[in-house]
Amino acid sequence: MPKEKKIQDEIIDPLALFRLPVEEMTREECESTLLKLRKQRQVRISSTKKKDALDLALNSMTQEAAKKLLDQIAEQEEKEKEKEKEKEDKT
Repeated sequence: MPKEKKIQDEIIDPLALFRLPVEEMTREECESTLLKLRKQRQVRISSTKKKDALDLALNSMTQEAAKKLLDQIAEQEEKEKEKEKEKEDKT
């Protein structure tokens, strides 16, 4: 029986996701973590990217691959924030 990691209802650092032992996590735990991140608006994930992220996690992705994915998501988030600031500045 694989170890099940319990994810507590606390603020999750988006970059901490790549340090989680995804190989030992259940699909529900992976989904729960990603949903908590999304609710915190630290990482916005489209349903397609969310599915891709879960599939990668479930296929025992390496830390390097996970970090790359999170970096891409963080980069997209930063671009969205810049666009929002530009809109606010124009107003």
